[in-house]
Order: sequence, then C-alpha cells, then structure tokens
Amino acid sequence: AALESVRLVLETNRDPQLPSNAHHQYDDKYLLTESITNAAIASQINCLSFVLGITTESLGQLARWSEDKAVSLRLSLRETCDFDRKEEHKVESPTKQDTEGSVAGMPVSMTSRVDTVVMDYWWTYTSTYEIIVFCGVGQESDDSLQLVSRSGQEQLKTSCDRAPRQSANTVSHDVNITWLLRHLTPQTMLPRFSIDRAQAKCRTPRRNKDVETAGRYFSEFVAWAT
Repeated sequence: AALESVRLVLETNRDPQLPSNAHHQYDDKYLLTESITNAAIASQINCLSFVLGITTESLGQLARWSEDKAVSLRLSLRETCDFDRKEEHKVESPTKQDTEGSVAGMPVSMTSRVDTVVMDYWWTYTSTYEIIVFCGVGQESDDSLQLVSRSGQEQLKTSCDRAPRQSANTVSHDVNITWLLRHLTPQTMLPRFSIDRAQAKCRTPRRNKDVETAGRYFSEFVAWAT
C-alpha cells in the first residue's frame, strides 16, 4: 500500500522499491535513515505552516529563540458555563379522565386533563482555545507568539438549577519543539538532520544517540497532537 501511494506522487518513469528489495551498501542505511528523518521534519514544518499559520519569518524567529532557549508549543483550553435564565411552561398530560354524571336530571360528561408546570434552566456555555509558541517559560510578552485562536458559544438546557458543566475550567498542554528548530538550516529553514557516526555510542543506523533523540521528539509531539 505504501509503494502504491509513493507511485502516485512520483513521475511514471520512477520505480520505487522497498529498501530490503534494493541492492545497497551498509552506509546507505545511514543515508536512508537521515533522509527519512529529514522528510519527517519537512512534513512537520509544512503542517505547522499550513495548519497553524507559521510564516517563514516567524519560523526564523523561533529558530533564533532555540539557539539558547527552549521553545515550546502550548494548547490552552478555557471553558465557562454561566447561568442565563429560567423559563416556566406547562406540559399537558398524555392521558385524560372522563367523568359522567347528571345535573338537574340531565346526564352530563366531563373530560379532565392534568397540566404539569415544568421549569427549564438555561446556561451559556463558552469554549475558547488557543495555540501559542513561546521560549523559556514565556514570562515576557516578547517571548510568545499566538498562532491560532477560536471561540464558540452554545445554549444548554437542564431541568434543575445545577450547571451541566463546571463554572470555569482551564487546561493546557505543552510540547518542546527545540529539537525540531535546531535541525533547520538558518538561511533556508530546510531540514539538516544527520547522524554523527564518529560518536562512540553510534553502533548502527538505528542504535545511536541522534536517531533515539529524534524518535523521542516525534513520539512526544504525536502525544501532544492527539
């Protein structure tokens, strides 16, 4: 299935193959690992650009932040539920009662129905979220940049005077993207991941510090995004 998807993207004169089916040398495994990781970096940058609206200028600013500080994305969600009003209305009973009798010797019949008074309580539920990027702890106003923000409101109805949601609730989730930014070329913002094969702990294309660090980063980002 993966090969079929790749063939749709590539030109018809290209013939992609799985690495296990192509003749290669051992060093090619390092090159393949680096290429895949750089493709993952480029894909994530595209997502941040098209989904969150990070421009090339903003990306350059974030890369400069990452030179000496940690840079993080934060998703914040705030919910409020405020009482709006209460309304009273009558609900007719689905059943009725017929009564027969006589008045002044004349037979009469009466039909009665019970009406129930129901009280409705209305609440205004508001949900607001934003995604920001910040360096360090984001203490100063110049240390953060808002990427996207949305707000929505809905009317909720209950049959009692108890709020259906918490009166106020705020949650936030952070993910550190310093690794991503430090693997971009400063001038072009293109990926520049590579494996330092001279490291003493670099044993294989998979078992080395650079790939393990990349794997942890992408796992943390996936957990944050989902």
